[in-house]
Amino acid sequence: MIRRARSASGVALLRAAAAEAGSTGATQVVPVARIALASALTRLGYTGEALALFPPLLHQARREGNWPQLWTALRILAELLVSLDRHETAAVLLAAARESTSAPALSGEDVERYRQLQEQISQKTGPGVLDQITALARALPRAQVVDRALAALDDLAS
Repeated sequence: MIRRARSASGVALLRAAAAEAGSTGATQVVPVARIALASALTRLGYTGEALALFPPLLHQARREGNWPQLWTALRILAELLVSLDRHETAAVLLAAARESTSAPALSGEDVERYRQLQEQISQKTGPGVLDQITALARALPRAQVVDRALAALDDLAS
């Protein structure tokens, strides 16, 4: 009960930080604040709010050419997609991020988090399908990876 209250309080603080960053025109801070909020919403199960946050976040990061932050957002989106049984799309996003030189390296808890997520995906898709998805992701231009993410979000919204 206490943990849930703290989590809700943390989400409220992240919402406020994202809104404040947006209202002040702090263009470097806005995507970071929104990514932090998307991460918290996703990991705490606020699925609807997370789904609504991702499209503007992805559009803004792509428009600004902010690929390191875009890859981070796509990895978090992959977590959300797995929770919604969209394993194949999640696999594309993770494989593309893993292969991209513009994606930041994983560190800390994220290393294990994404290893486990990859294992979940492999269990659902099977290793052969996952290998095919990985090969496809290597060949996709990064703009098409974002397009796939946005298409999945559109599909989930309808």
